[in-house]
Amino acid sequence: MDFQPSHVGYGFHPTDEVLVNHYLRLKMLGGHEQDVSIIEEVNVYKHANSHRVNTKTEGGFWKLTCKDRIVKAKATKEHIATKKTMVFYQKSVPNGVRTNWIMHEYHPTFSFHNQREFVLCKLKKDPEAIIPTYEEGEAMSTITSHHLENQNSDTATSEIIP
Repeated sequence: MDFQPSHVGYGFHPTDEVLVNHYLRLKMLGGHEQDVSIIEEVNVYKHANSHRVNTKTEGGFWKLTCKDRIVKAKATKEHIATKKTMVFYQKSVPNGVRTNWIMHEYHPTFSFHNQREFVLCKLKKDPEAIIPTYEEGEAMSTITSHHLENQNSDTATSEIIP
């Protein structure tokens, strides 16, 4: 008997706390590659110019959608990360066309001796996303995209970014 799955792959929907306190913490500590290998490491900051990271890509730009949110550990209520939410726009400012690509960027509040710096990003395509965006001139977080411009997948992925 042949097994024919209806969908290829698997579901991966960890909570914000698990993304930060397990995957990001282990990645920062180092030596736990087998435990965090499910999340790809990508250097999206390689396009940085001066001290700012470029939000522009060949196909568009990332725009911050709301104020930073605090991620807390459920049991201890400890502030473990700051979460930023961004939406990808095709074309360029001010003629950008909003897409359904959303990125949650997790910045840890903890650090370890002799660690590498990482940010964890969770990307997803949400066909029904209605998210308010900042107006021009308001604070904007910065990040680059290396592969979303022509991607049509609805799958979510997470990346740990040094």
